[in-house]
Amino acid sequence: MGSVLSVVVPIYNVAPYLGECLSSIANQYYRDLEVIMVDDGSSDDSAAIAEKFADADPRFRLIRQPNRGLGAARNTGVSHATGDYLMFVDSDDVIPPYAAELLITAIEQSGSDFACGNVFRLTWRGLHQSGMHKQVFATTRLRTHVSEFPDLLADRTAWNKVFRRQFWDEHELRFPEGVLYEDGPVMLPAHVLATSVDVLNIPIYYWRERQGGDKSITQRRDEVTNFLDRLAGVVSVSRFLGEQRQTRLKRLYEASALRNDLMIFMRMLPQVDDAYRQVFLDRCNEFLAGVDERVVRSLPAAYRVLWTLTRHRMLPEMLEVIPVAYPRTPIVRRGLRRYHDLPYLDAKLPQLPRSLYVAGTPRPRTRLHEVEWRGDRLRIRGHAYIPGQSASYPWSTSRLVMLREAGGRRTRRMPVVNRRCADATAEASRPDVTYDWSGFELLLDPRSLRGADGTWQEGTWTLLVGVVGLGQKSEGPVEVGDEGHPLRVPSRYVADNIRIAPVISEGSFTIRVERVRAEVTRGRVTDTHLELAGRLRLSENEGRIRPVTAVLSRIPGLPWRSYPVEVTGDQFLVSIPVAHLWSDTAVDPLWIGEPGDRLTIGLVCGDSSAPPAPVVVHPDFQWIPTSLGARVAHLHPDAAGHLVLALLPPGPMITEVAASDEGFHLSGEMPAGSGDWSAMELVLRLPTGEESATFRPEVRGNTWRVSFDPLAVPLGDLDERGEGLWDVLCRNGDGPVHQLPLAAGALVSLPIPLPADPQRVTFEWLRDQRAVVRVRPAVGGTRATARARRAQKQRRTAVR
Repeated sequence: MGSVLSVVVPIYNVAPYLGECLSSIANQYYRDLEVIMVDDGSSDDSAAIAEKFADADPRFRLIRQPNRGLGAARNTGVSHATGDYLMFVDSDDVIPPYAAELLITAIEQSGSDFACGNVFRLTWRGLHQSGMHKQVFATTRLRTHVSEFPDLLADRTAWNKVFRRQFWDEHELRFPEGVLYEDGPVMLPAHVLATSVDVLNIPIYYWRERQGGDKSITQRRDEVTNFLDRLAGVVSVSRFLGEQRQTRLKRLYEASALRNDLMIFMRMLPQVDDAYRQVFLDRCNEFLAGVDERVVRSLPAAYRVLWTLTRHRMLPEMLEVIPVAYPRTPIVRRGLRRYHDLPYLDAKLPQLPRSLYVAGTPRPRTRLHEVEWRGDRLRIRGHAYIPGQSASYPWSTSRLVMLREAGGRRTRRMPVVNRRCADATAEASRPDVTYDWSGFELLLDPRSLRGADGTWQEGTWTLLVGVVGLGQKSEGPVEVGDEGHPLRVPSRYVADNIRIAPVISEGSFTIRVERVRAEVTRGRVTDTHLELAGRLRLSENEGRIRPVTAVLSRIPGLPWRSYPVEVTGDQFLVSIPVAHLWSDTAVDPLWIGEPGDRLTIGLVCGDSSAPPAPVVVHPDFQWIPTSLGARVAHLHPDAAGHLVLALLPPGPMITEVAASDEGFHLSGEMPAGSGDWSAMELVLRLPTGEESATFRPEVRGNTWRVSFDPLAVPLGDLDERGEGLWDVLCRNGDGPVHQLPLAAGALVSLPIPLPADPQRVTFEWLRDQRAVVRVRPAVGGTRATARARRAQKQRRTAVR
């Protein structure tokens, strides 16, 4: 690298957040920065904070101007920027240290005009996926375009991107001034004008959600100027797409605006005054006059009804529908047809034909319950039902199960047996419908996944289930549910270098047929190198190809660094210089939910343009997390069993998890550089931020251990309030709460059920080495049984 990245930071009255924002920019791994800070007439200490950064770091420059708004401040910053690349960061937000390097690596390797990355929301509770960015950034896509991937119409923010400055200037991009919501009118045209863009699924931006009265622009939806500026942006983009003759994108964008951009203001109507309501009706009807009727008809039923009422200016009816207008609403039958149960369904109003209320057949609700090897077959058990379609008897509905290879190349129909599954009814929580006979079970012979010629072919298979019953049929993938890994699904070799790997990741279940080319068996850190050794499983042709190269990547397809591999027979040795991983700069503790810096390690044989083959972790592989300056190196398998190198801040970690009738038992260590954790506390907390319980571990030197019993110290009394995933965290005395990562040895032992209530309570792991305790809904008498056991335990304690 070496090209300069210009980072524009507009500043206005953000003193409580500015230092954290600027520090995150200063600590970027990509060092060739110029940071243009534009103080837009702040009346607090923001300018003084920015000036301190400019005095301490020559890469930071402070520009002052009278208050003119965010768009004007950004434009001022661009006019002072001299770099080859351009990035925007809002002054109350934060970027992870790898963000700039990753985005620039993408566009330098792909040749795209700009790169954009995933976004997490930052709150006092920690980090979580931004809803508006979730679908767009679910998968990495290099050299794509909005015309190929229309979901990019939802990528409207300026600050999760790096642009080529040449592209920015060539198209004379500029933010509108004097209005709110400046991003969309610039970012969506940029997507259309670009030759190609890179979409990265890794979070590269932490978007702060302010608390209490300190609200950001996007949180002040009850102000009419806020609505007018948002609508003006929508109209601007719609007009641009029309001028560019992007008819399909124009319709998709307008549908998105009616579902999201303008719907958030529609929901404010019950809370605002009559003047706001009148402006809303007038201006929305001006916009709707240019919207094709088919766009409104494509919306979910609740939104179809609301925008039809808006067109007819039926405000009282709108105010009645708004509180219940959500995509998922109860379904009712009128004759043989299914309708959404919304107000005025049976009113026979000429403005609201019943066709607006028609309900399609929803995707089935599915859940994977069990995966295990029985001999050479894979047994899979789960449930699937159509919401609202009763499955109270074995013959009520039937299920068809198939495996479909990614890309739709091959499909395999699987024999399946209907099973009783009371869990489905308990999870649905609908007293009027029973799904007790929605269960299914199948035995998969892996040989059925071979090609037509009987040879093994690499591929990823998705398990699909179709449900048929009472005039309805629906198909969808079998899912695990929320994040977490509630099932242990070991892989199995069916040939010397062919592995069948059931994989649970991001709530989804797939089966991979994988040709294993390398398996790591041991690793260590010397004074100068991190060494990884193992066995090559190359085919005869691959075995003759040299050289073999190890590639480290944060994202597949974007190599970070490459290293030669020493090969002796079928054994390999990779030596990574510690200097490339070492950090002397103090690393802040991870926020709750922050992934940290993670790299995959793959091997390439011969042609460097070939994609790296992942390195599989051998079952006997062991690794002790090792301090590398201000970071700790973790090596562990991911959900697919592939090797991951994580570089995390120092601090306590879990090295062993066990369970007994007395509860869960955790042991751990504090690597060098962790500091004094003699006042360590274990914290169990719901994602909402509510703390349920704290426990004091026994700390001896750099080791600790603690036991806790969720039945004796109940999580929300194990009733409905306690159901869900409980984060397992830590803190030092009265300090802030931190993540408590799982080391490799502990991670591979999970999940572990609680012996006293194994069906409901398990200790599991989330992606990124995070530990959780899962509490499931009660089925039948489980809750009463758990309470009885807890009471019995308390009586035993009293006797002692």
